[in-house]
Amino acid sequence: MRLRTAPGLESPGYRQGIAPRWAAAVRDEEQVSRLRKLWESLEMEILSVLEATNRLHESAEFELHELLAKKPEMFDSVVGKQTGQIEAEIIALKGEADQLGKEIEELTGKPTPGCLNSKAGL
Repeated sequence: MRLRTAPGLESPGYRQGIAPRWAAAVRDEEQVSRLRKLWESLEMEILSVLEATNRLHESAEFELHELLAKKPEMFDSVVGKQTGQIEAEIIALKGEADQLGKEIEELTGKPTPGCLNSKAGL
């Protein structure tokens, strides 16, 4: 026994014309979906790069770069100023390290290696 189909669906035009168009539409939808995902990921990457660029332009390092690009003769004075600031920070950090070493020594009762004022550092 052969199944009957609705009138008009048994024609070769249906099988050859509509079905391939439907398959093409599905392929188009899949491609559109892939392209939409690619578009969204590109938008996110562009935003990420723009934010990073903005952070860079707002940084002190970029400001220094811009200044030295305009006035290269200021390089030596900028380096000297930064060297002085770094040396002062080193002195402060050494003092803090010594203080922490003393506190550790008091809490543990053991000399702290590397501490300038501890029994182990002498």
